[in-house]
Amino acid sequence: MALRAGLHVGTVWYAGHDVQGRAVNLAARMLGLADPGGTVASAAARDRIADGLDAQIRDLGDCWIKHVEGAVRA
Repeated sequence: MALRAGLHVGTVWYAGHDVQGRAVNLAARMLGLADPGGTVASAAARDRIADGLDAQIRDLGDCWIKHVEGAVRA
């Protein structure tokens, strides 16, 4: 099974077992950009984790994501 992941940095709210907030929605939408077995991160997340990361990083440029106002750098 090849999983996909989407990463973003932002404020998150917890309500019981629910996780809410723009960051959660954006990360969930970004995983749709990932190839099977891949991870897509917003520029904000990449900037926080890139130092010391043992991975190949490819810039996808500005991406237009459904229900997100404006382009998101991935």
